[in-house]
Amino acid sequence: MSRLGPKQILLILLALALLIAGLSFGSYYFSVEELTTRRGGMLGFIPRDYRLYLVEYRLLTGIVATTIVIISGGVWLTAELIARLWQRARNRELATNAVLLRIAPRVDERSKWEAAADMWAAIHSTLARPGKQVWLGAGLHMSLEIVQQAGERITFYLWAPRPVAETLVRQFRATYSGLEIETLVKSGADGSPTDEIDDYLDLPGNESTIDLENRKSEFENLEDTRMGAKWAWADLGIGWEAWRPLRIKFAGDPLPSLLSTLEGLAPGNRLAAIHFVLRPAADGWQSGGQRFIGKLRGDNVKAGKSKPKLGSQERELIKQIEQKAQARGYDLCLRVVVAGQGDVDGNLERLIQVFDQFGADNSLTVRARGTREELYRVTGRFLPAGWRNSVVSDLELAALAHLPNQDISGLAIMRARARLEKPSPVSFVAPGESRVIIGRFADVPTFGSQLSEIEYPLSSLRRAFKLSANGAGDSNGTPANIEAERPVGIKLLDARRHFHVIGPTGVGKSTMLLRMIWQYLDQFPEAAVWLQEPHQDLTHKVIQRVPLWREKDIIWLDVMDPERVIGINPLDVPQEVDVGAVVADVMGVIRKVMGASWETAVQMQEILNNALQAVLVGQPQPTFVHLFKLLSDADYRYDLTYNLKDPIAAPYWQSLELKKERELDQMFSVPRRRINAFLSNPIVRRIVAQPSSTLDFRQAIDSGKVILVQLDGRMGGENRTFVGALMMYK
Repeated sequence: MSRLGPKQILLILLALALLIAGLSFGSYYFSVEELTTRRGGMLGFIPRDYRLYLVEYRLLTGIVATTIVIISGGVWLTAELIARLWQRARNRELATNAVLLRIAPRVDERSKWEAAADMWAAIHSTLARPGKQVWLGAGLHMSLEIVQQAGERITFYLWAPRPVAETLVRQFRATYSGLEIETLVKSGADGSPTDEIDDYLDLPGNESTIDLENRKSEFENLEDTRMGAKWAWADLGIGWEAWRPLRIKFAGDPLPSLLSTLEGLAPGNRLAAIHFVLRPAADGWQSGGQRFIGKLRGDNVKAGKSKPKLGSQERELIKQIEQKAQARGYDLCLRVVVAGQGDVDGNLERLIQVFDQFGADNSLTVRARGTREELYRVTGRFLPAGWRNSVVSDLELAALAHLPNQDISGLAIMRARARLEKPSPVSFVAPGESRVIIGRFADVPTFGSQLSEIEYPLSSLRRAFKLSANGAGDSNGTPANIEAERPVGIKLLDARRHFHVIGPTGVGKSTMLLRMIWQYLDQFPEAAVWLQEPHQDLTHKVIQRVPLWREKDIIWLDVMDPERVIGINPLDVPQEVDVGAVVADVMGVIRKVMGASWETAVQMQEILNNALQAVLVGQPQPTFVHLFKLLSDADYRYDLTYNLKDPIAAPYWQSLELKKERELDQMFSVPRRRINAFLSNPIVRRIVAQPSSTLDFRQAIDSGKVILVQLDGRMGGENRTFVGALMMYK
């Protein structure tokens, strides 16, 4: 038999006092003679000697018992009221000190959904607090969330208090290796991250989601909420006794049916979310199950009578009840949220119905529906004050709430885009070492281990119970030896030699480069910076962050600017330069533009190589226009190559003159089309047709300038590559 708690003892005392008071005052309905006879009337079950004392002092006994009932009941109600107030305040405190993490499992995740039971068993020990602390508003809860937003993939989120967030991340990663974790925070005016959660549930104009409780009047018109949408939400809990089991045996993973319902909601849906708000349950929820099992088995049957025979269903039910009783229990508030302009109520009902698949001897039923004024409970992930008798075991929770593995396909789910790898030990920046910081690394993000306190009702009484924010062991969930984020950087010399950043869209390549450039500008003034991009976003962000004392070093080039035309002539070289080296560099630029087709264009390579040498040697102030003229004008070609002295080039052009005009035209058609593709674009032509370059790039780099080049996509992909490669060559 389980040990009685304070609440159970108080209830028993109240029942006894109420019984005594009822008997004392109820006895006045009978005469003294009737009460003192052998039968004793309504007091006949009391021995006669004690009955005489009760009859003699029944008024005093009734008054004392009534006083006990009133005082005890008042104390109980007062304590319950204070506990509820503290529980509500605790919700606000945790919401103020929470973090929101976007979690994405890998596409090749192999963990079976049953493995989540071990994870929830470990998390239980992280969140567990003594029952008295939980009742008095010092517990910890978390929320695992599945969200479908219009036009986006189904995404999983983890909402957790800061003191235990790091430990929870480690426990999730222990089950789901390669899990991608992203902390969602808002950015400040300067672009730096803040401590405020960037929540997909945020409402417009609210500085803090927790302040919504004090601003209920602002949400009387539901159309004023986020996205101009109508909102509907409901809290689900266990429908019967907490010890009764839910269904945990499925032929396959039960998660796809839930995700497909989320993905297939009626048109007009803008947001659909399922929140598994969880807190370790207090002891004692299993006791009713033991009594039920004893009744089924006939443990209380008197001697001589046969016990009832149990069928297969009864035996299976007993097994499930015992299995649940031996597992770790969670208080579950399953919150379903829908927002949109369409059939919001219908979408909400469809989401609620999908949980019918977990019904067995117990079920999940709607306990409360949210109102417009109570939307702050959703944004703050509140666990309703006094929420009880809604306990699920870690096995049941594994079936309800887990992450998708590789077997779940055909659904648009946010998956991990890259595997987190630990940097090389030499990449970490030592204290006092001067490096360009490219990021920070820790196995899990760091969030801090303390809660920022808020004002509680009767705060002095709360401190007397040692229930202050950081006095109740709130930081116990975070190991003391947690690894802090360490800066990762590269040496300045290494970055100058070679540095290559690769990755898919959206992983932060531009952000990392922006931070590196800012460090070059601010901390390494002797280093030159060259930024060349096909878009304008990164260039504009760099301009916004240039220190005032470096503004004189900025060279901003826009190839699309018709008033400030850039001149880049790769053939503008001093007379004493090695012509062969110049030709090789220009051929390298053309090769970069052509890509793989360059290797097969052998004849074109030969013609362009000799044509470039002829133009460089025989044409004053040569440009690409002269190169095109040599390939298209026979008279100009003859005059330019006639006086060549090179023992290799001169015979080559002389041999070409012996060919027929038609044959020559066919030979020159391919290189002519290639050069014409550049010159036919007016933007490229005005850049490369100038007799001299307008900027000495070598001198600018050597003097530590900051060169920002905008290569607009409107000039075409090949032309953009061509101009960019020419700049790098110069």
